Amino acid sequence: MKTRTEQTDYETRQYLQQANLVYYGTIGALMFLLPLYYIMGSMIVLALNMMVFVVTLFVIRMNNRHRYGLASLLFITSISIASFAGVVIYGERAGFQFYFFNMSVLIIFTNWPIRERMIGIGIEAFLFIGAYVHTLLITPIAIIPTGLLTTMFVINVGLNLFGIVNSSAFHMNIARSANQALRVMATTDDLSKLMNRVTFNKKMIEINPVAAPYLGSMGVLMLDIDHFKDINDTYGHLCGDEMIRQFSRLLSKTMAPNDLFVRYGGEEFTMVIFHDDYDAIFQKAEAIRQDVMAYGFVFEDRVIKLTVSIGLLYKPSGQTALTRDVISQADDVLYQAKNQGRNQVVSKHI
Repeated sequence: MKTRTEQTDYETRQYLQQANLVYYGTIGALMFLLPLYYIMGSMIVLALNMMVFVVTLFVIRMNNRHRYGLASLLFITSISIASFAGVVIYGERAGFQFYFFNMSVLIIFTNWPIRERMIGIGIEAFLFIGAYVHTLLITPIAIIPTGLLTTMFVINVGLNLFGIVNSSAFHMNIARSANQALRVMATTDDLSKLMNRVTFNKKMIEINPVAAPYLGSMGVLMLDIDHFKDINDTYGHLCGDEMIRQFSRLLSKTMAPNDLFVRYGGEEFTMVIFHDDYDAIFQKAEAIRQDVMAYGFVFEDRVIKLTVSIGLLYKPSGQTALTRDVISQADDVLYQAKNQGRNQVVSKHI
């Protein structure tokens, strides 16, 4: 499920940024096309496209006020009317009929309800068919030189292809960004920004002597922030959340690229350190304990001192794989550290 912030970002990109790109592009194209329409001699087409120009300026203002649906309705309607008139007056050889396809694509990407979008696409299809039938039955009203007609056709095809490709590419990028955001949400703890427990459980399956023998020995550390309930009770849960964030950032700086660090639950964290030297792992655990004790955690201009209890379970190379049972044993060692007075490292070999 999207958070409100993510939903707002999606709407801003799709309905504000992308729509304005279309609207500003239309203004730019019309500044070039209006003189050409004048040369082509039809005051009706010229007047209708001047109307599109004015409407688009108004639509940009409306869109910037986040009235996305009404803005897109006015824009698509004005373009559709001008395009229908272009087909009727100049015939299909001028290429105005392609705007109906372009408008259909834009309708797909509006924030209209699905029923209204289907109706809109149906209307565009009806206008396309009606304009095409008209060109079969009735001679174009304006007869212009073939060279000018061909130029208009090429311009209209080019503008419509560019519009469709641009809109599609823009929304594909939005979709990729959304998928990436979903992957991050699915694999990351929202508060600490560490990998979450589900991701860690998957990593445990991968880390075993058969699938990954190069990993060798490892130390499994269970860490628990001491007296965390007192922090929540004294300063409030917002302070507790901020302590989790700062604690996670502080310890993340100590991690090697292949090590694992996860918020296991509440104020409890798990580290897996891959190293074949038990003493080096113990020293790292002790350094973490001292770093936490020395660090000044800050909340609302108040410095709060924390300590951490650490249970270290050392697993030599070729022994039991990293499993939930190993995590459970490391958790037991952690509780020894807490029962012995907290703010210390207690270790055990498998």
